Amino acid sequence: MKRIYPLLAVHRIEKAETTEWFFEIPPEYDFDKVFNRHFGLIKGNEFKVEAELTGYAAIYVAERIWSPDQKIRKTGEGSIRLTFTATSEPEVMSWVLSFGSEARLIKPKRLVNKLKAELERIKKLYES
Repeated sequence: MKRIYPLLAVHRIEKAETTEWFFEIPPEYDFDKVFNRHFGLIKGNEFKVEAELTGYAAIYVAERIWSPDQKIRKTGEGSIRLTFTATSEPEVMSWVLSFGSEARLIKPKRLVNKLKAELERIKKLYES
């Protein structure tokens, strides 16, 4: 079965035309080696992430692979602690925020501080 790569944003294509030119994926190219090694499509420097999740977020997260090196530890009734390697701070922040109060970023501290600052900016949007 031919693998479909989920990185093309088809909705952004404005025009297409048929040409004589064909692109062939080089035989030595391995999509999984490039993109399925760490959390995040944006490829920056690797860093370790640790997050605590509860409720629906814990169930959702525990059923998926976020990074091949991930570790999930049950920390209580309905809560887990997930550690994994990522390469994109913006994607980790969005991921944590997507779970609302069911997720708490623990590490890295620099990203926790960025997240706190972002939450303050968000809070100010809703004051008034």
